[in-house]
Amino acid sequence: LFIGIGLMQQGLAPFEGSVTPKDFPSDTLFGRFQLVLLGIVITLITQSSSAGVAAALVALAAGTISFPQAAAMVIGMDVGTTFTTFIATIGGSTAMRQTGYAHVVYNVLTGIMAFMLLGPFSAAVGVWIASGGIGNAQISLVAFHTMFNTLGVILVLPLSRPFAQLITRLVPEREPLLLQRLDERLLSDTAASVDALAATIQDISDHLLGVLADLLDPLKRAQVDESRLAAVNEALQGSRGFLEKISTDPAIQNAHARHLASMHALDHLGRLSHRCTQERRIELLDADPRLRRLSAQLQGIVRSLWRRDDQESAENRLNRFSEQLHSKRHVYREQIIESAAHQRIGTQDTLNRLDSIRWLDRVAHHLERILSYLHRALDHVENETKSIVVPSDTEEE
Repeated sequence: LFIGIGLMQQGLAPFEGSVTPKDFPSDTLFGRFQLVLLGIVITLITQSSSAGVAAALVALAAGTISFPQAAAMVIGMDVGTTFTTFIATIGGSTAMRQTGYAHVVYNVLTGIMAFMLLGPFSAAVGVWIASGGIGNAQISLVAFHTMFNTLGVILVLPLSRPFAQLITRLVPEREPLLLQRLDERLLSDTAASVDALAATIQDISDHLLGVLADLLDPLKRAQVDESRLAAVNEALQGSRGFLEKISTDPAIQNAHARHLASMHALDHLGRLSHRCTQERRIELLDADPRLRRLSAQLQGIVRSLWRRDDQESAENRLNRFSEQLHSKRHVYREQIIESAAHQRIGTQDTLNRLDSIRWLDRVAHHLERILSYLHRALDHVENETKSIVVPSDTEEE
């Protein structure tokens, strides 16, 4: 870098004396504003603020420009970097455009702050620069550049929440909320596309857990809006479309394993979403004391998973519940059929109760598989080489 700056200084040597600060806008408020615009133009041409700052340092060392002029240009160069970011966001996802706008707004606000500090800072370092020490002007310019960038970060950090709210107002969501992470530009990077898909599956899973928890609660069941399940199904359809465009190389074991896990998790989410539409089977859980107790137990587990209250403990409870329910289901089936044989309950009531215990069993199974596959899909360990063993997932209607 310094060799390059040295060569640039040698290249500017023939212009020493022929180009002076008088050839640039004067050190007035309007002149500084013109220099800021010049800095923006230089960055747009070079597509690099670093190259522009290096050129300003060289010009300052050669005496071509004065310190206030160089500082004003550096402010413009910092603002000019936002142009490339802005262009990159065109046609991107909401999250991408929000990030790009945040970069633009932040840099513009930092540039305004730096412009206001330019006068006081120039006055503070003026005597030191005038002393004629070698490199004093360049060190002062670097210090100014570092100072206003650092100060901008310090000032914006405490205001990050309102700043984020401002950006979301400027760039409102245009995609369904659950699909906002999926951007087809990520498909060029396999790891990034799998990351986005896995995170989206996590969002869909969280949303569906909230719906399921309310469906299992007799007091909240009637309040479940159909639009909540519709949002899940729309997100599942969009995720499947994104999944079809991802291609992973089996030789890259970690990415390929996460890709397969995402596929399995989406499959189980679709089946669980379908189970949530079986209102009759859910309502019949309240008709039998044993089914009511099992339903309440599962409801507590699902709500803990949704709220992320001690996630590991909730998952262990789900695994134990699933195992116990699978064995109890067969005992319950024999008892119900025995009661029907002795005409203690009617045939239709028998079939309804068998449907309900089967519903509980399958819901617990899908939850267990979703969590298992989701853990694998979200796994970022580079040395993960275990292949995914696909369990038998025969669906019983």
